[in-house]
Amino acid sequence: MEQNKEKQSQSKSKGKKQTRQTREQRRQLEMILVGILILIVIIVIAVLVIHRRTYHNYSVLSSSKNENVQAYGFVQFEDEILKYGTDGVSLVNQKEETVWSEDFQMTNPTVDVCENMAVVADKDATSIYILSKEKVVGTVQTSKPILKARVARTGVVAAILQDNDKTWVDFYAKDGSLIAENQTRIDSPGYPVDIAVSPNGKIIMVSYLYVEDAQTTSYVAFYNFGDSGQSEIDNIVSGYTYKDVIVPQTIYLKDGSALAFRDNGFSVYQGENIPKEKKNVEMTSEIVSTFYNDNYAGVVFKDKDNNKNYVMRVYSLNGKMKFEKKFNIEYTQIKISNEMIIMNNDTQVCMVDLNGNKKFDGNFGEGTIQGIFRIASNRYMVVSESGIKTIKLK
Repeated sequence: MEQNKEKQSQSKSKGKKQTRQTREQRRQLEMILVGILILIVIIVIAVLVIHRRTYHNYSVLSSSKNENVQAYGFVQFEDEILKYGTDGVSLVNQKEETVWSEDFQMTNPTVDVCENMAVVADKDATSIYILSKEKVVGTVQTSKPILKARVARTGVVAAILQDNDKTWVDFYAKDGSLIAENQTRIDSPGYPVDIAVSPNGKIIMVSYLYVEDAQTTSYVAFYNFGDSGQSEIDNIVSGYTYKDVIVPQTIYLKDGSALAFRDNGFSVYQGENIPKEKKNVEMTSEIVSTFYNDNYAGVVFKDKDNNKNYVMRVYSLNGKMKFEKKFNIEYTQIKISNEMIIMNNDTQVCMVDLNGNKKFDGNFGEGTIQGIFRIASNRYMVVSESGIKTIKLK
């Protein structure tokens, strides 16, 4: 009997000990979970602070020496910079080093880039150079003066040529040979204002302008030079008319979608063989500037409330506005460079990310700014009258 009581007492004591251990383990686990939660909160707050931080200064990481940039233009060519002028073109890497160069003589060179291909055309003259990231891959000598030239990632080039009261829309292969040509007139289908070519090189998008019944009208036409367009008149597979509207800018995006900026908004077209208008965004305010990348379309117009000089709106390609932001800078350039909206004039720069957060607002003391390109998360290549510099925001 006494042995049983002793065993029961030992059993109860053991049970209480196990309960105390379980409670202690639970408290330790709770403390660990609380610590993890606090750490997560700290990380989230730190990320938000960094994400919303606005920089006002910068440091120069490196700079080119004896670099004459004032006679040249610069465009971003994937992760490098294409430098072009009347005497030739060259590729500049992130170390401000010339990778390769090609000499030529042009009077008024203009450039278009599509992913890993580029074209340099002599506006109002007849020379075209087709470039890859490695070298010049083809040249074209047109029969008529060039108004505009655009390139696809396959290397084919579409160009608008001027011939007195007539214009021509010509299509060239990567090696410079002529694929097709179409003559246009002011009355049919109109005067070509802008041109774009699909990334796969099959479709040319042209914005025409004409007057009908004393009303300005725009016509956006899609020419398919693949199988789908062979049975169509002039290879036109689809077209859209906009009355009392001007369409000054047409763009093809990486995924094959097309974008047309109108003076009263923009349209998005989709369809690999027969493009259809999927979104039509209209605006009542006069558009001052436009900018875009492969995922967003941006517009700037004057601020009606006069609290700020300008209002920026950024839209996704499904037509939904992502954000609206007011700003004051009297900019001369605006673009999206590697997911960052960059505005600048000769000395002042303002940067806004694609969530509407201002990332930089300040002045550059490097001379007149010709271009700014984002090359990493917090690093930028600045081209100014003093040369090419790589900077870091701080």
